[in-house]
Amino acid sequence: MIRGLISVALLLAACDPAPRDVTWFEAHPDDAKKTLAQCAEGARNAECENARSALNRLKANARKERYRQGFE
Repeated sequence: MIRGLISVALLLAACDPAPRDVTWFEAHPDDAKKTLAQCAEGARNAECENARSALNRLKANARKERYRQGFE
């Protein structure tokens, strides 16, 4: 009986999708913004920090590009 419960618990734990990483959110900035909105409403998971990091990287890259264009 115990083994059955443990196997069911392991199967259910395996069903959770892995959190999306920073590079995924960089490629999907709209989803990053939606995730941050959910985090602001109280959702707490690994994706909150990944989405925040991705948007910060995108902003930094945009600033670097504007800086580079100033020298052309």
